[in-house]
Amino acid sequence: MLRYPGMAERTLIIDGFSKSFAMTGWRLGYAVAPPEVMGALAMMAINSYTCVAEFAQYAAIDALRDREGNTARMVAEFARRREQFVHDLNTISGFRSQAPEGAFYAWVDIRKTGMTAEEVCRILLEDAGLAAIPGAAFGPSGKDFVRFSFASSLANLREAAERIAKASAAWQGTSAAK
Repeated sequence: MLRYPGMAERTLIIDGFSKSFAMTGWRLGYAVAPPEVMGALAMMAINSYTCVAEFAQYAAIDALRDREGNTARMVAEFARRREQFVHDLNTISGFRSQAPEGAFYAWVDIRKTGMTAEEVCRILLEDAGLAAIPGAAFGPSGKDFVRFSFASSLANLREAAERIAKASAAWQGTSAAK
């Protein structure tokens, strides 16, 4: 937005490091805004949360400098994980997912399992040792979906898909897809 004429004085950019730099859970973000707005943003921040840990601030500085091109390698690695995990999920009976374009979460349609998202998540947790989030946590239109993170190694994701397939086979009374 800042590239368009007249927008610099009317644009606030609020972003974080979680997805761009794989700093999930560090709760580190930044704002770019006109100088006259920064005072109000600082006051809001001071009254909303405490300071980010020092190590996270130094990590963010290094992430922004990215002298070795780590961001491009990380994006490529997450793309490999996404493609593999979504492919593996789509081989499991009753699971359908499209590859997301920017997040590291698979949004999986589970309607063909004949179960609710809450039931699927409970069974996966209890029988497969895997955590998924029922889609309704993200709004009513998500009620027939579950969300998985693929911010893990390819080996862990393959094992997760195998566990999901076994659990699915057990509730459907079939043999697991390989």
